[in-house]
Amino acid sequence: MAERTSITTDTTGRRVMAKLAGNAGEAVRLVREAELLEESRHPGVVELVGVDGHGVGSVLLTVYVEGPTLAHLGRIPLDEGAGLLAALATTLADLHELGLVHGAITPDHVIVGPGGRPVVCGLAYGGRAGRPLDVSPGPLPFADPARATADRHDPAFDVYGLGALARCLAPDPPAGHVLGTLAQQAMADDPSARPTARAVAELLQRSVPAARLPQSPVAPLGPAPRRGPSPADPLAALRGGRPG
Repeated sequence: MAERTSITTDTTGRRVMAKLAGNAGEAVRLVREAELLEESRHPGVVELVGVDGHGVGSVLLTVYVEGPTLAHLGRIPLDEGAGLLAALATTLADLHELGLVHGAITPDHVIVGPGGRPVVCGLAYGGRAGRPLDVSPGPLPFADPARATADRHDPAFDVYGLGALARCLAPDPPAGHVLGTLAQQAMADDPSARPTARAVAELLQRSVPAARLPQSPVAPLGPAPRRGPSPADPLAALRGGRPG
């Protein structure tokens, strides 16, 4: 069962995203995510507010980022796709230099925030580079196949995600376009043959001089998220069992 999420407000009136751990496995992932968020304070990563409680029923709070995820973003021009991926690759390169691996770069884990800036969330499957893998992302459509046989966190997992997102944003790019080249290189079967995230960012910036962030992200598909309860009890919606 996926963790339940809800948009609510904290006691200061700030909008936050609350994620509830409904079972033991989710509780473990929630703690992992909070630890990584604490270590990866970055403008391109959702901001940790804190964790309320322990074990099953605990809640992770992060600052809410206004905007759709890539999973709900409409088709955008190739120049905007290149700009978005360059910014995302820069964020991942910064995390890798801190020794951190996101571990699950998927359209659902990339928010297109204000100004078109990509902001990553969903760090529950990540960890420190070189440390043993102890949480599997499961059969995610964008998961790196090499992870299934790996025993340690590898920044190359995130690079594979960049390539998969490039293929998603440009499923049929013009011949020779950098997004097609990036998808091929970043999704190489051998993780050691893939470029670094920093090299991906530099390639995109060099190859697409007109690269820019998306100017007008479309609204998320489906109904708008429900408002949370009053600031007096920002966690009541989740603890009452309401789905996010």
